Amino acid sequence: YNYTLRDLGDGFAMFDGAVNVLDYVMEDYMVLANYVKSFPVNEDGLHEIPADDARYASVYGEGRIKVGAPEPAVIASGWSGYTTWVLTDDGVLTVSPTEQRYNGKCNMANYHKIDGVLTLPWGEYADLIETVVIEEGVNAVGQMAFYELKNLTTVVLPASVGEVRNYAFKNVTTLQSINLENISIIGEGAFYGCSSLTEVNYPAFTTVGDWAFAHSGIQP
Repeated sequence: YNYTLRDLGDGFAMFDGAVNVLDYVMEDYMVLANYVKSFPVNEDGLHEIPADDARYASVYGEGRIKVGAPEPAVIASGWSGYTTWVLTDDGVLTVSPTEQRYNGKCNMANYHKIDGVLTLPWGEYADLIETVVIEEGVNAVGQMAFYELKNLTTVVLPASVGEVRNYAFKNVTTLQSINLENISIIGEGAFYGCSSLTEVNYPAFTTVGDWAFAHSGIQP
């Protein structure tokens, strides 16, 4: 919210009879009161906002009080290859680049089933993941990285990602669309079993592995 300071006249009288409003107004009023105290005192002993201060020329000015939703809380974090990841309580898994490189690339780790079991660093929280955001600077999505995430609906890939490796999104049945416009390599079975996937775009020169879109809504 952006607050504009006004003369309220009768103050809280305007809320007489209202239900569950006064406490919220009191909190906001106290915030504004402390805010006003931060301004210089004029010759009448009053705090005032300088009329010519550009920071307050608009309700969106940088000097306004801005009150928004709290930042999402971090549930878990760690490393994946040469990247780091953070999962927040709004269901967003963010994968970020680091300064570490292998052959000049900052790639996620590749994952494999061992004795039929796949262990992912965020596996304990798999059911909470609804959105995956890969940040600029990451170059490849790891093999089986998001295998069978059953609530994943949104994937954001930056221009720096050029490869989606084998089985990266296999059996993610809730994913309906994905933008692959910068991808040059789509690995084997990368979107195998993504039964709800009906919207995909990738360049004509992209190398598409076997079974990449098998049993999905896409016919390459």
